[in-house]
Amino acid sequence: MSKILIVDDDKSIHVTIAGILKKEGYNVDVMENGYKALEAVKKSSYDIALVDIRMPGINGVETFKKLKNISPETTVIMMTAYALEDLKKEALNEGAYNVIDKPFDMKDLIESLEDIDSRNIVLVVDDDLNFRTTMKYNLEHAGFKAINVENGDKALKAIERKLPDVIILDCIMPGLSGSQTMEKINEMMKNSEKKPEVILVSGYKNNEEIEKGLSLGARKFFEKPLDLEELKNTIEDIIKGNLKKGGKKKKKILVVDDETYFRNMLSDTLRSAGYSVKEAEDGRKALELMKDDDCKAVLLDIKLPDISGIKIYEKIRRENPEKKVIMMTAYAKDRKLMEEIKQGDYTCLVKPFKTSKLLEMIRDIVENKDE
Repeated sequence: MSKILIVDDDKSIHVTIAGILKKEGYNVDVMENGYKALEAVKKSSYDIALVDIRMPGINGVETFKKLKNISPETTVIMMTAYALEDLKKEALNEGAYNVIDKPFDMKDLIESLEDIDSRNIVLVVDDDLNFRTTMKYNLEHAGFKAINVENGDKALKAIERKLPDVIILDCIMPGLSGSQTMEKINEMMKNSEKKPEVILVSGYKNNEEIEKGLSLGARKFFEKPLDLEELKNTIEDIIKGNLKKGGKKKKKILVVDDETYFRNMLSDTLRSAGYSVKEAEDGRKALELMKDDDCKAVLLDIKLPDISGIKIYEKIRRENPEKKVIMMTAYAKDRKLMEEIKQGDYTCLVKPFKTSKLLEMIRDIVENKDE
């Protein structure tokens, strides 16, 4: 269970919240102002902090700004009973996980805490603020907990406070380079049973730092700008052990659909079932991903904004006949389209469909016993 810090000057509120969370099994500390909270995080690492925005002395947003410099591993949820829109916006811009209005439903809060608890931790080490901000947004959107630091020294301190599952490490930084940081991490973790895996990144493709980092145990190198989908799949493979020596690589599925919510839902379902997933929002992106891709199957929406799914399917059949395609459509009442599907003898799912049916079809297509 997470270790939680509650920062609120209203005793009746923080006593109530702390009491409920302790009954849920959380380890909880309470501080009545921002100054005491900052002293607390200097002495101990907290997984989550619940911070009231409006407090005497130093307000919650200023407390959060200082707290994240001391304890970047702490996920912060802001709380407020007032319509402080500017402060709410500032908190979110600074990287707060959420801002919740008092009074709030404890059940909803506990669900949020459980979600944070369940996330694997990725430490991003890079001196480029824009890169760190982009990575935090994309990693957290993908279901990871992202911790950002700007150099090797801060990375070492962050690891001491909270061990990450994966480290995304820039090769070229002021101070400690990527390989020097890895050497210190290896020394620090030499007697530890669990050790974070490292992914190297750099805007410079050919340099000694990359080779040295890989020789020190980094699992992979990505050249900037990164392919975020491939990076996400690589992190998932590492966490599941699929990139370790002798590990079996997950089978890849390409999901092509211009409807973001539906595409994300399918991708999450497939990842939960143990597949590696790439996504494309239109036909051109799909064709680009398939050029050098070893995906075993393609889930292909028929009506896309640029190229029809049927034309993409015909191209796949000509150039990659071994690749299996499952068509998808929400236009079951379009007689002309359905007749074309029938004549083409396509494998087709009509939306909405049960994910259990989809998974059954995927298993039949990609689970080859000879592999």
